[in-house]
Amino acid sequence: MKFTFSWLQEHLNFDINDVQISNLLTDLGLEVENFELVNPSLMEMVVCEVKKINKHPNADRLSVCEVSTGKKNFTVVCGAKNLYLNMKTVFAPNETYIPGKKFKLEKKKYKRH
Repeated sequence: MKFTFSWLQEHLNFDINDVQISNLLTDLGLEVENFELVNPSLMEMVVCEVKKINKHPNADRLSVCEVSTGKKNFTVVCGAKNLYLNMKTVFAPNETYIPGKKFKLEKKKYKRH
């Protein structure tokens, strides 16, 4: 049987990591054959807050935004039309694999006017 770690956390009140829960389940007689990350690239993504939004100088449909993860600020180009200041959203750093689109994010330069 397969189930997610988050599902276990919803149904059981515990604050232990995946290795500890695996050992506990095995101790209870429920053999844990293995555990794996379903999509490891999602681990690189963090919640951020949109701090600034400016029009892209060379593209009408893009914005240049400053976002903060709370630890670091980043300047990103974004195509979303539903952005607003102080919005909380997901930030994926350079080299993050985007599974639905099947590509890696990469840093590129844009010209400021």
